[in-house]
Amino acid sequence: ASHVPPTPLPAPASLASLLAADPTHYAAAATTAAAGDADPPAALEIDRFVGIVVPDAAGFDLDDEVLGAVIARFAKLRKPTCLVGGGATALLATLPRDPSAGPWPFRRFAMTGPTTLDSVRAAMAASQRDRASAPAPAAPATPSWRSATRQRSSSSSSALSASSPIPTSPSLASPRASRGPTTRSAPTAAAATAAAAASSFEAAARAHGARFSAAHDPLACHVVVDDFLVTGGAGRASTLAAVQNFILLARR
Repeated sequence: ASHVPPTPLPAPASLASLLAADPTHYAAAATTAAAGDADPPAALEIDRFVGIVVPDAAGFDLDDEVLGAVIARFAKLRKPTCLVGGGATALLATLPRDPSAGPWPFRRFAMTGPTTLDSVRAAMAASQRDRASAPAPAAPATPSWRSATRQRSSSSSSALSASSPIPTSPSLASPRASRGPTTRSAPTAAAATAAAAASSFEAAARAHGARFSAAHDPLACHVVVDDFLVTGGAGRASTLAAVQNFILLARR
């Protein structure tokens, strides 16, 4: 009798395509399984993946229910979870919506991610861009009698300059023109900076019991490994080291 080789198992689709097929269904399945109930088929299909890597995703909103449910599911199964740079903010999507649902899955974990200083710098840069793109304030209307006075003074000054070699300084005529609206926008910029500091990932992680650490140099290699959780900075060296640690955890 001829030997018939076993039929290989079909390779699972990518996690992104799997969640995009029916995000509500998979989110509910992963949430139910993470809560300790019976594992539905959708959650079992997610369980076929070894782990998850969330790269640096600056500018994207990672507070997504589907992503949070998948990370919480992997945390329950203690599967390797790697988050690099701004991708660490996806951990906040695993915060329980209901206080009675229990503590944060990553409470007391050591981790790194965007610092409060990073959030403040981003807020200040955004405030500067807004001020630079704002239209210049319109000049106030000049009364007719003042316009006539300026015309007479300009004609006399032109006659004086024609007879005198001393040049006139145009900057002394309008000292208010060089002043921008910086004093008026200072309170708004300060409020935006304070709001960014209060809503930073570092502040939220510390408030929910995480042990946060960060490197003094943003480009320095800084990776924190705690059990199955790997977090790293946004630099190239940190990204490489974090992914290497993720691969080692996935192969153990």
